[in-house]
Amino acid sequence: MVIRIRTRYRIKLKNKIMNSELETLEEDIFDWIDPDEGRSLQEFSIIKPDIDESLARVLDNAFRHIKFYEYFKHGIQNIYSTGDNQPVGREGQSAAIDCFKLWFNKEKVIKIDPKMYWFHNFLTELDNHLLKTITEDRFAYSFLAASVVIDKLGKYFYSNDYDQNDLEDLNKKIQEGNDDAKNNNASKALSKIAGSSVNKIKKDMDNAESMGIGKSTDPSQIEVVSSMLNSNMLSKMKLDKSSINNFVKHIVNRASQTVGGKCETIDESIFDAEDIDEIKNIENFLHEALFDDLVVEDKKYYLNFDLYIDDSGSMTCKTNFTNSNVTLRALSRMFAFKLDKLNLVKDIYLFAHTNAMEKITKENLFTRIIDGGTDIQQCIENAKKTNRPAIIVTDGWDHFNMEKDYYDKVYFVVLDCNELPDCFEKFSDNKQILFWSDNKFMSSKLHKYGYNGEDDTYTKIVPV
Repeated sequence: MVIRIRTRYRIKLKNKIMNSELETLEEDIFDWIDPDEGRSLQEFSIIKPDIDESLARVLDNAFRHIKFYEYFKHGIQNIYSTGDNQPVGREGQSAAIDCFKLWFNKEKVIKIDPKMYWFHNFLTELDNHLLKTITEDRFAYSFLAASVVIDKLGKYFYSNDYDQNDLEDLNKKIQEGNDDAKNNNASKALSKIAGSSVNKIKKDMDNAESMGIGKSTDPSQIEVVSSMLNSNMLSKMKLDKSSINNFVKHIVNRASQTVGGKCETIDESIFDAEDIDEIKNIENFLHEALFDDLVVEDKKYYLNFDLYIDDSGSMTCKTNFTNSNVTLRALSRMFAFKLDKLNLVKDIYLFAHTNAMEKITKENLFTRIIDGGTDIQQCIENAKKTNRPAIIVTDGWDHFNMEKDYYDKVYFVVLDCNELPDCFEKFSDNKQILFWSDNKFMSSKLHKYGYNGEDDTYTKIVPV
């Protein structure tokens, strides 16, 4: 590691060493100021004007989840490097943010470093006017497009096809205006990457559009888009077959007035399919208790729920999901999206602290944010008022009145939480709680414990 010390501290430290003032030497070392502190992540950007630095930092954090981002970053840095001892700068981060600004900025001024003519030429090949009418001023779409470009270029730097000498030769020919530049191996590879990137961006935009997450103008949603699209987490959400089937069966038995018709067993877990389209005859997901009494061919009823999604501040915490870090906020909305595509959801609510609960459209499932504390009791009260079966998706930690706030049509899916307070006891006793962790469902039980030799003094709800 190379440490750069500001000149005034070099002189100060040298004088103290020469004067044997070693007793304060340690103090001066700790007084050293990092020269990178306060420097812009866009210091080496070739696309101007700069975006807000706080957004640049959000992007930099989100880019780290891209598979080949580190190869992209170091590939760019190696091009800037003039020797093995040169400190690693922010060239790669600046280039990554340029990939975002290419799609996001309406107005652009190009300021090219002599070593980056090839990069400007590459970005020019990506400059698709039709796509940019969709991405400009839209954080989510622009992030999506940038992620594709970064990943593909990083994969190229990682591959055996990459030769930095070819790239430097290409850069020189472009700078000189040499028409032979297009015959360079690196030029051919980059043209191919540009073409495949545009095709992948179009496909991902269609996917984002179908989920309603691409149009967001809120930079805080970049994290959700990153989780939903770049890691394909939606298709990886596989929930335990027997647990979800038993849970749903229990809900159906408690909400019989909402359903009717013939029951048909689905052998595959409703969440196991890689694609929603693989699930057949979902309309026959009906109440088995009415099988003998109501066999109706023309008119069928199906069960659906109102869904309450916890959007308190703690839902921004991350958990490990399929070997990736994802926020509980993103995870809860993926769960909601799955249920909705299965026609199991009627109305969706977001909730946080007291009096912070609102019904949202399904189009805003991935774009609306509340933040704040957690008040589950308001969800239970609303479910009672509407007389509707409800699922509350939460990370679980809140207190309410065990008797007064119990409702037999409310069910909990608790994400990444290993215990609940004892106010949830009646819900647990009546099998209305599922814990979800490590990509599987677990039922709940009451656990009694004590301190200092006292047994059964306290109770809590735990997964089993």
